Amino acid sequence: MTRTIHPVGQGAFYSETFRDSETDRQLLTAVYDCGADNKNAKERNKQIKDFGKPVNLLFVSHFHKDHTNGILDLLRAQHELCKIVIPGVTHCRFIIDLVSGYLISSPSVKFMLSCIPALKKPWTRAGTVSAEDNFPGVICKHPTSSKTYSVMALSPTIGCHVRISSPSIHWYYDADYTEIDPSKEKQLIIDLSDIIPSLKTILPDIEEYRDSDWYEKYFLPEITKEKLDEIGKVFTKVFGASHHNSYSMLVHSHPGPGITDKEMDCLYTGDIEIDNDLKNKIINCHPHYIQVPHHGSIKNHVKGIYFRRQIAFISVGTNNTFGHPDKTILMDLIHTCPYIHIITEDKQTEFKRSFTI
Repeated sequence: MTRTIHPVGQGAFYSETFRDSETDRQLLTAVYDCGADNKNAKERNKQIKDFGKPVNLLFVSHFHKDHTNGILDLLRAQHELCKIVIPGVTHCRFIIDLVSGYLISSPSVKFMLSCIPALKKPWTRAGTVSAEDNFPGVICKHPTSSKTYSVMALSPTIGCHVRISSPSIHWYYDADYTEIDPSKEKQLIIDLSDIIPSLKTILPDIEEYRDSDWYEKYFLPEITKEKLDEIGKVFTKVFGASHHNSYSMLVHSHPGPGITDKEMDCLYTGDIEIDNDLKNKIINCHPHYIQVPHHGSIKNHVKGIYFRRQIAFISVGTNNTFGHPDKTILMDLIHTCPYIHIITEDKQTEFKRSFTI
């Protein structure tokens, strides 16, 4: 298995490819997120084109465009049905992320709209599913091509173990997420309704997704560039300095039962905000590789989740305006976890490791 942290700058694109060591035949490729900020979109698209591997399994941490705006290009090149696991977000959260994307031409918005059939039927029970035969996904259509993909939306607080198994592979992806303080999301919908009139037809307490046509015809056209400053002020008023990264789907990639080598597992964190329950979950995972949440933002930093001999990686743009990664985080990591890799848009920073399972 080869794990790659692709150099997309301020964004996220991680892949794991399994090959038969004797024949070099590709067995399976899994991807966690695929996006970058607009400044690095051209380089990201080139990397997706050069990637060239059929993606069998895709995990989406959350719907922000720097994590998702390359997904449609990635899926357009696929020759077989890709299985996708997404967070089964509340309708209020879905609306908020659409507003954050704000332009109907945005690839991240188009991908979100294509997933609505799966979001209407989220996976609501914990358990193990197989990526080969009993994946409980809903078939969704690619918005700009004839391709389709099977999407499973994971409900909040519901854990899911996606098992990869064949004569050559025994691997697990443990995926789960929790939305923190959904009351703010409902308040935002109410406050935005004076700026975006179609929101007046949505009751925050009723989780009812519309068909994708409704968002395209009525909701999105009301989010004009002239309204962005006003919309931004409402976001700040409701969410404050913490902005709105209240959810991300954690994915723990690790060998199956019976394999005790801990130097192969990895925890992908997206832009997660960590409460005590999540902190304990991360500590219990004790992953050898760990993605530092939210590009090294101080707002998502929690002490105690890193340990010695661990390998931490940060995906960050060299010219980002957010101050990522924060120097406080870097100092904490240096004292606790000295193996730190910062991956930027520079190709030389690409991080790649191979393991024999």
